[in-house]
Amino acid sequence: GTIQAINHSTSTIDNIKHILNTLTNHSNAVTPRSFNFSTLTSSIPGVLHEETVKVTHVRSPSLFFVQRSIDLGNIATLNLELMNISNKIHKVKDHVPCIGKTYLNYAVADGSWCRVLVTSLTLDTHRATVQYVDYGWCDTIDTLSLFECPCQYQVDKLPAFALTCSLWQILPSQGDDWDSRAVLMFTEFIQDTELKLLVIECEVQKEKHKYF
Repeated sequence: GTIQAINHSTSTIDNIKHILNTLTNHSNAVTPRSFNFSTLTSSIPGVLHEETVKVTHVRSPSLFFVQRSIDLGNIATLNLELMNISNKIHKVKDHVPCIGKTYLNYAVADGSWCRVLVTSLTLDTHRATVQYVDYGWCDTIDTLSLFECPCQYQVDKLPAFALTCSLWQILPSQGDDWDSRAVLMFTEFIQDTELKLLVIECEVQKEKHKYF
């Protein structure tokens, strides 16, 4: 069998357990982390190819972020280039950033510069909500900690390295929100593990649909 859409009559935590059990039952490996995709891919429409990825941030099984293994060298190069130009980076003019624009923020914990996209502003408190576009997570930071991002590193020139993903045809059993225990279980299951990203592509032509 294949992994089917979630059964709405069972609890969310049981659904996650069912997913893991299904992975184990359909794998020839000793652990579910090296799941054989043949049973899953047989039911997916379109032209399929696989990417090896690592998860950088999880919000839920329906929304998490990954970096492709083939991009890791480019990410390291980006980090090095940003470090090399750090003495030329200037703070945002008048400390008023623009929503939807990419800026730089220095991550003290990692000792590196990161690209961030401003998603909202609270000017009276000088706070900005940003997304770290190469990793996926969001944070609220002081606008004073935002620096101008050179044109060549804007996301329209150099696309974000964090890709948005979700489990295919897996939904929470009650409403739109995932149970916190299910999110924790999913996070622990994929932590520090290489995963396979399945990409589905079909052109929209002559009544055909496109899938990703």
